[in-house]
Amino acid sequence: MFLYFIYDTRPFISDLCDRYDKKKVNMILLVISSIFGFSFILVHNIYLIAIVYSVVLALLNGINPIIERMVTVSKHKYGFILCC
Repeated sequence: MFLYFIYDTRPFISDLCDRYDKKKVNMILLVISSIFGFSFILVHNIYLIAIVYSVVLALLNGINPIIERMVTVSKHKYGFILCC
């Protein structure tokens, strides 16, 4: 059941990014996923753990292609980490 939910979020998130600013949509969804991630610590019921985990996984799975697209069209070199 949760597996289909994970893959259904990609078109929905892509539609949000087409309608609104990509950076703002990604920022809001990352904040929501981090809130669910922190609430994962507080959950003790196995069913709630599964639901919270699937929501976080679905959001991160939907955001990942958009972030990778933003990185590849960036003016900075992909995968380059600048040290001090």
